[in-house]
Amino acid sequence: MKEISKTSSLCPECKKIIPATIFERDGKVFISKNCPEHGEVEEVYWSDYDLYKKAERFAHDGKGIENPNMEKDAPICPKDCGLCKIHKSQTALANIVVTNRCDLTCWYCLPSNEEILVKDNGKVSTVKIGNFIDKWLNKNIKKIGKLGVFSEPKNIEVMTMKNGKIIWTKVNKLFRRRYNGKFIKVKTETGKEITTTIDHKFIVKSGENLLKKNANIGETAFTVGNMEAGKGIKIDILESFRNLPKNEMKHIYVRNITEYFSEIDRIDIFSEKFGFNKSLMYSWKSKNTMPLNYFYKFMKNANIKANGVKFGVDAKKYNFERELKITSDLSKLMGYFITDGHYSKQNIWFTCKDVYVRNEIETSLKKLNLTYTVIETKNKAEQINVGNKILYLIFRFVLNIPAGAHNKRLPINFGSFDEQSRIAMLEGIINGDGYVIRGERCASIGIGTVSRKLVSDTSKLLSTLGIKNRIHKMSMKNNPLSNTNTLYKLYMGGEDMISIIDKLNLKPSHLKKLENLSPRRGTKLIVNGDFILDKIKSIEEFEDKEQFVYDLEVEDNSHSFIAGDGILISNCFFYAGRMGYVYEPTLEQIKEMVKTLKAEKPVPCNAVQLTGGEPCLRKDIVDIINICKKNGVDHIQLNTNGTHISRDLELAQKVRAAGINTLYLSFDGVSAKTNPKNHWEIPGVLNNCRKTGMGAVLVPTVIKGVNDHEIGDIVRFGFRNNDVVRGVNMQPVSLVGRVSKAEREKMRITIPDLLDRLQEQTGGEIDKNDFYPVPTLTNFTRFVEALTKKAEYDLSSHFSCGMATYVFNDNGKMVPITRFVDVDGLLEYLGEKSEELEAGKSKLIVGPKMLWKLRTFIDKKKSPEGFGLAKIIYNALVKHDYKALGAFHKSSLFLGMMHFMDLYNYDIERVKRCCIHYAMTDGRIIPFCTFNVIPEWYRDESQKSQGISFEEYKKGTGKEMKDDLYKRDVKALESTELYRKTYGN
Repeated sequence: MKEISKTSSLCPECKKIIPATIFERDGKVFISKNCPEHGEVEEVYWSDYDLYKKAERFAHDGKGIENPNMEKDAPICPKDCGLCKIHKSQTALANIVVTNRCDLTCWYCLPSNEEILVKDNGKVSTVKIGNFIDKWLNKNIKKIGKLGVFSEPKNIEVMTMKNGKIIWTKVNKLFRRRYNGKFIKVKTETGKEITTTIDHKFIVKSGENLLKKNANIGETAFTVGNMEAGKGIKIDILESFRNLPKNEMKHIYVRNITEYFSEIDRIDIFSEKFGFNKSLMYSWKSKNTMPLNYFYKFMKNANIKANGVKFGVDAKKYNFERELKITSDLSKLMGYFITDGHYSKQNIWFTCKDVYVRNEIETSLKKLNLTYTVIETKNKAEQINVGNKILYLIFRFVLNIPAGAHNKRLPINFGSFDEQSRIAMLEGIINGDGYVIRGERCASIGIGTVSRKLVSDTSKLLSTLGIKNRIHKMSMKNNPLSNTNTLYKLYMGGEDMISIIDKLNLKPSHLKKLENLSPRRGTKLIVNGDFILDKIKSIEEFEDKEQFVYDLEVEDNSHSFIAGDGILISNCFFYAGRMGYVYEPTLEQIKEMVKTLKAEKPVPCNAVQLTGGEPCLRKDIVDIINICKKNGVDHIQLNTNGTHISRDLELAQKVRAAGINTLYLSFDGVSAKTNPKNHWEIPGVLNNCRKTGMGAVLVPTVIKGVNDHEIGDIVRFGFRNNDVVRGVNMQPVSLVGRVSKAEREKMRITIPDLLDRLQEQTGGEIDKNDFYPVPTLTNFTRFVEALTKKAEYDLSSHFSCGMATYVFNDNGKMVPITRFVDVDGLLEYLGEKSEELEAGKSKLIVGPKMLWKLRTFIDKKKSPEGFGLAKIIYNALVKHDYKALGAFHKSSLFLGMMHFMDLYNYDIERVKRCCIHYAMTDGRIIPFCTFNVIPEWYRDESQKSQGISFEEYKKGTGKEMKDDLYKRDVKALESTELYRKTYGN
């Protein structure tokens, strides 16, 4: 490790400002920081130390702002942004958010710990939606953008409703996005619960119609009453044990392995090749056993299937076959363990409160050939100890039955058990710790538990048997005999109670309470097919900390699925409602923001980007452009997804005539797979740019493993369309919010990574050494300032923020500017001349020789034919004729890379030098990586305070949020000649 510099950063959890170190290790650059509360974070900063050092040579601090908007004696970066007096760069480009509305379809969401029943390759299990989707995204992430990521899974199904019946339907997409808003916990009259984002839609019954609506108290929701379950399951211990903690694997031994050594020719060669200890290999072969952790490696390298192996523990005689069938006896043990069992020293213990329970447990253990010990203690219930580590591991890590009374729940895959096994498990639960209440007029049977998840699981289990149930939450705060604050009761009455009695062999104490039971009345619940029409009883609204939320898209036309305790919800959502309000500054506010930008000293901002949301949704977008133009802004960009420009030539003509120079166009790839956002609209956008004379910059957000394989193709696409495409500005993904280290490593890509891929994918036509950091241009501005004695733009951003080059067309071949220009020599020459002018040398002496000297840095033989670069540079530097630069940009393709930060690689020294800013309505100007990376400090607080509700928006405009949605006809767009011509199909 070699320390490079000290800096400051933020803790990704608490946002506290903490010291950080930038250092080199193994040829890469890292940033490391340690929060006293949340621990150490280490993140890759740049993946190429040599390139980092090259870029560092051009580090240059600007003059900053002479008239800062944030006037504080001792400002703290980034808490006192505004800009403040310690900021070191001017505003090269200012963003103005004109709306937070968007026209692209998105999704509703559930918090990560909400649960769903899924069928994965035919096996049913209960999963936390976040864990489940994260695993799929790790395998097959498809896209990321402002909203999130998605994956297209295979052989995954969830439950939905069709004609009143519960059916399994295919899952087409799994989604994840970042969310920092309100959640609601919805509870029905039968006690079923679910937590969703505040804008989630529920399937409700209104008269004879089914509607998708926000949750409202009194609405009739659909909860599960009867659902299909599996027909039996066998567990592959060898595969299931791959998920064991590593410290457990080394204590488990695989037996019956000797025959598999015949798959390898020689143990000594095999050991040397794959890193095994030769002596141990011979020992394992002779003893016919091998530790599990080594066996997995052996399987892989010897390419064996190992169907005949058994599992055991060293010095223990018991064995488990590779395939474990879930039987009624094993399921009954699970039921008794869940209600009155515990883990201890990797053994399983049962508490036997009566003789019947003890006999049941012992009978099942004997049938399963499991040894056990009965422990009797005076004045305490008997204990049964099953000293079997393999069974312990299966219960805890394969069936996922947690430890602790508050955490207890059914096996994760109980939905795949056959009916007799489900009944047997339920029998163990109700006999173990269930109850029967018998009164003069009422009777019920059920369970009481401190685990909310157990009642949820058991409710679903009962639904697989066609038994309807209710859940009740009881406060135990005033109960002196209780050691818990809350008790959950799940119970059945009426005909459902009779049904459960008929299915189970209940213990004598339960049966005694049920003697001479009079005929029961039918259920009071209203049933609709497989569902209960269950009114929403309460809605609890709360705000949670920022987190990932998840959703899925189903194939069935109902676009609904079952989640939580068994509640039917929609899977369709549109983005405009995500924030819960509409933010759109007035024309007067926009005018004031522009004036503030133009008042910056020593150099006023002269480039503005109108952004959103989708700015083209504003009907007064032309008026906004006119305001910018009338107040002296020369360069105006429109940050857009292009859906409006692509289909509305008149709009394109109007924004161009008003003053839009360039469309800053989202473009994540050349295929529909990598660019689902606007793949089909790009041809129309570029076509309308050609018709109106408007330029476009393609802006790919690049993620490792998602679209980094198309970097070369993206650049070639821009090069082919260079008549309108002025540049390609690649942005390595900024991983905002909480992201695990494993996930960051999977998606993280830095500027050097991009350059390596570009070099490889263009066959060397473009090389990573063709790129220079942004502050390279300060030598040009320094010369002009020295010549004119006037302040000029100084692109003094941090050297690691971005790199760029220009590419020219030489008979169809891409030729970077560095191939025919001695860039380093030119920069050095301009630096020397700047020093001469600053020292007092006359510009009349310096200027005339320049044109000849500039030509010496350009190789005319390698230069594109007919391109007089020396004259263009001379006119711009000496004569201040910038019209020629327009010809330069039209003749070349700008290739840029700008890596905006996130909380993991946050470097406050970069923030201080940021030259891309956001203007706010209160007069503050905020650096990009503060505005977007810490939105709660500036962006969200400001916009929310000025936002209006959807109802207010509708009153003022006559429109609803859904009216913004853009619906594309993919087949129609793909059938056009323009589409085929654009993509070369």
